[in-house]
Amino acid sequence: LPPGPYTLEIATGRRRDDAGTHITVDFTKLDLRGATLSAPTSSEATPAADGPRLLADGENAAALASLDTIVDGPAAIELWRALAHVRRGDLRSSREALATNLELDPRPPALRPELSRLLRLAPELAPLLREALEDSFIEVLLAAWAGTIGQHPDDPYVTRTLIEELERLGVTAEDPRAALLLAARGRAWHHVGEPQRALVDLLAAEAHARSADDDELLADIAVSLARLHLDLEDPRSAEASLDLALSLSATPDLLLEILLRDPALAPVLKAR
Repeated sequence: LPPGPYTLEIATGRRRDDAGTHITVDFTKLDLRGATLSAPTSSEATPAADGPRLLADGENAAALASLDTIVDGPAAIELWRALAHVRRGDLRSSREALATNLELDPRPPALRPELSRLLRLAPELAPLLREALEDSFIEVLLAAWAGTIGQHPDDPYVTRTLIEELERLGVTAEDPRAALLLAARGRAWHHVGEPQRALVDLLAAEAHARSADDDELLADIAVSLARLHLDLEDPRSAEASLDLALSLSATPDLLLEILLRDPALAPVLKAR
């Protein structure tokens, strides 16, 4: 690399236009070879850069003071202000900052990845975001969780956090847009030994997916229901769910091969 200042950026990918995958990282050691740490340059040490950095360090008052020096800044500044205010217990000012952000950026909330990132980054702001976004909130919540649900469905942290967050935010089985979240929460309830709660969520998700003609999601839910029915000692319902999954799959032979590797499902499939 040619001489010059460089910035180390930790991210889950290079794209900045999606919600990304939420990660928590603890650094224990960072070795620098052929380089030295330096103070931020004048172009880097701006209120717009200092505010988020101070928030990350827990310096909420200092962050707010820095952000308040910005006049006619971009819409994103209002999100950082909202976070600083809510962390200081000033819910009224946080609501005002969120309202200003939504006025400055008229794009549909579901198309604004920074809202989904903030939802995962700052759960304390989630109730105010739900209040501000109203009916659009569920789409933002879906964007925030969809990648993690697909990539880490059985991770204990994901399981626990998904249950806690969806309960706290009042996601109910009556919302048809929440089919993916309900299916994931149903699997999470099953994972933690709450089969009846799992059944409620999975059946609701199944009904919503069927109404939306979402065969891919419906097949996935059917497999989850088959596993749950077996644990509830209902092999007939488990078989019906597996038949549904295979009938909906675009590649039933491949799905059957995968399901036969599951020691719980294999005996049911072989007895068909």
